[in-house]
Amino acid sequence: MSLGTFPTKADANVALVSAAADAQRGAFVPPDRGRVELRTYANEWLEHHPTLSTGTRDLYRFVLDKHVLPHLGDAHLGDIEPATVEQWFATLGRTTTTLQRAKAYRLLRTILNHAVKNSRVIRNPCMIDGGGKESSPERPVATIPQVFALAAQFRERLTAIVPVTAFGALRVGEAAGLQRADIDPLGNRIHIRRKVKRAHDRRLLVEDPKSDSKRTVTLPPQVMGLLEAHLDAWTDTAPDAWVFTRPHGTPVDHMYIGRLWRKARSAVADDDPTLRAKLHFHDLRGTGATLAASQGASLKEVMARLGHSTTVAALRYQHATADRDATIAHLLGQAIDQAAGATVTDLGAASQRSGKR
Repeated sequence: MSLGTFPTKADANVALVSAAADAQRGAFVPPDRGRVELRTYANEWLEHHPTLSTGTRDLYRFVLDKHVLPHLGDAHLGDIEPATVEQWFATLGRTTTTLQRAKAYRLLRTILNHAVKNSRVIRNPCMIDGGGKESSPERPVATIPQVFALAAQFRERLTAIVPVTAFGALRVGEAAGLQRADIDPLGNRIHIRRKVKRAHDRRLLVEDPKSDSKRTVTLPPQVMGLLEAHLDAWTDTAPDAWVFTRPHGTPVDHMYIGRLWRKARSAVADDDPTLRAKLHFHDLRGTGATLAASQGASLKEVMARLGHSTTVAALRYQHATADRDATIAHLLGQAIDQAAGATVTDLGAASQRSGKR
C-alpha cells in the first residue's frame, strides 16, 4: 500500500508518522479508499439508500445534478478539503438562493458522513458553521375574508380546495391526495393518508406521507359543507376517486394549483393590496395553524393538526385529543361566520349550480 508521492523525503516521513499515529488510534484510512469520484459515490449512495421515499430521492437527484456534481463531481473523495467545500459554498452563494444553497450543503454533508462511516475518508470536510441552516423570511398569513375571496377566484371545480387547505392546515400535496373515502361528512373529518406531487421531470407521484403526517383533521362545519357540495358536483362516486382534479380527471399538483393561485391572488389584490406581499398557496397551511392557535389551541394541538410529531406520539395524542380537535374546528367555524358568513354560502351555492349531478 502506498501513501502517495511527496516532493521531499522529509514530507514523506511526516506523512508516514501521521499515518502510523492514525492507525494506532484506529483513525487511519488507506489513501486508495478515497480514490473514488464524488459523482460515482453519490450516485451509488442515492441509488441504494434503503429508506428514501420516491419524492425525496427525486429531490436529492435534482439537487445533486444542479448544485453539487457540476462543481465537485469529478473530485475524488480524499481530495475534498474544507477549503474545497468553502469555495463551492461561496460559488453557490452567487448563483442560487440561500435556501437552495443550504439544501445542497446538507445533502453533501450527509453523503460525506456516509463516506466517513464507510472508511472512505477520515473526516467530513463540511465544516461551515450554519452552512445547512435555512434562513427563510417570515411568511404572511391570510385573513378569513381573504381565504374566501381567493377561493371565489378559483375555477369552480377547485373552489373548495382553498378553504379545505387553509382551515385543515394541509400541505398542498395532502390536499391533492384526498380521495372520496377520506372524507367523513358526519364527523366533519378528513383523513390524510397520501400525498401527490409533481417530480422535477414532471412525473406525477402518489406516495404515503411520512408516518407522523398521517392524521385525521376536523374541519369547521361550514368548510365541510363546501366540501360536500364539491363532492356532489365534481367528484366521482368511487371510494378511491380523487377529490380535487384537473378537467380530465387526474389529481391536481402543486404546479397546477400554483398557476391558479397566482391568477386568483392577482385578481383579489386589485381590491386588497395587502395580498401583493406574495402570499403563497402553501401559506394557507400557516394560516390554518395561526387561526387554530388564535382560538386557544395549545402548541401540541397545533402540532397534531399540522402532523408535526413523532410516529408514536402522534398516534397516541390524536386519540386523546379528538374531542379537542372538534372543539377547535367549531371555534374556527364561529370565526368564519363572523368574518365571511355570506361569502361561504355563496361559494357553496355556486359549486352546486355549476357542477355535474
